[in-house]
Amino acid sequence: MDTARIRYRKKFGDVFKAILIDGIEKGEFPDQHVDASAACIVGAFTEALVGPIGPTTRNTHDKERLVESIRSFCLRAVGGSIT
Repeated sequence: MDTARIRYRKKFGDVFKAILIDGIEKGEFPDQHVDASAACIVGAFTEALVGPIGPTTRNTHDKERLVESIRSFCLRAVGGSIT
């Protein structure tokens, strides 16, 4: 189980790394260590969604609010605009 979890976190990290590189090249994000930033994003969203301290969401509105909160947090973390 741990091996699969690590493998999928790496794949998610690769996706976020590509997004960060693209955003940096377009001037949407400041220059940064993309490996570290991508790993932090993976940790943030996985803990917020499924971690032991993650919120419980019972209805669609709560779920949408949670996703928006995670999105906003991750964009602020990498220096992007949340609009």
